Amino acid sequence: MHNYRLREPDAGEQRGRAEASVRYSDWLAEQAARHGIPVISARPWDTALDRLYELLD
Repeated sequence: MHNYRLREPDAGEQRGRAEASVRYSDWLAEQAARHGIPVISARPWDTALDRLYELLD
């Protein structure tokens, strides 16, 4: 919710949208695991590429 509030302050709390995003993210990670596709956490954003490169090495 904090991220949505920062990006869209006039839209209000957006709890439902945040909860839906979490559920979808979890579902995507489950599907990736089911198919043997590695997943990294999106946060912290500033280290995402470094973590991805480590995973690919």
